[in-house]
Amino acid sequence: MVSSLRYSKALGVIAVAIALPLFPVSRWLGFVVPPLLFFVFLIGATSAYLAIVEINKRIVCRITVERSS
Repeated sequence: MVSSLRYSKALGVIAVAIALPLFPVSRWLGFVVPPLLFFVFLIGATSAYLAIVEINKRIVCRITVERSS
């Protein structure tokens, strides 16, 4: 089980990555603010990826249990 500290760290990194283009220093680094549609796509693609991983995990676990029985 993942501890709440790891979740906090992961969410912190995500927050910094999203906020970084909004800071004034981002222009010096060559960052631009991504369009809103990018975040919509990112959420959809991540959700689809997690769903596929979960489905495959269940299939592999079912096959593993059947073979060990």
